[in-house]
Amino acid sequence: MIIELKQFLNKVVTIKTLTGLEIIGKFIGTNDDNNLIVLTHPRMVVLGNAGDNENNSIAVVPFTFTSVTEQIDFTTDKILSISETIEESAEDYLKIVEEKPEETPEDDS
Repeated sequence: MIIELKQFLNKVVTIKTLTGLEIIGKFIGTNDDNNLIVLTHPRMVVLGNAGDNENNSIAVVPFTFTSVTEQIDFTTDKILSISETIEESAEDYLKIVEEKPEETPEDDS
């Protein structure tokens, strides 16, 4: 089944990469060939641990720690799957990116 990527336009999506990363972000575009995906405010989804193995939690962290990543492009050959994010997680993600915009790294020069 071929997915028409434009169905995700302006929705929060979850991407699973071939290397196993799970990324959440707002899908803002694709190219005519459907081989490029553009996300705003991408975040990596990570599993947290409250000190024991029974109370794992899910968290999101910046896509990169040392650069501003307000928008990022992915080529579809690096993606295993893309799907619309479940409502609760999408709402949590939107709260995070709306209340804390990414800061521009300081110039030490």
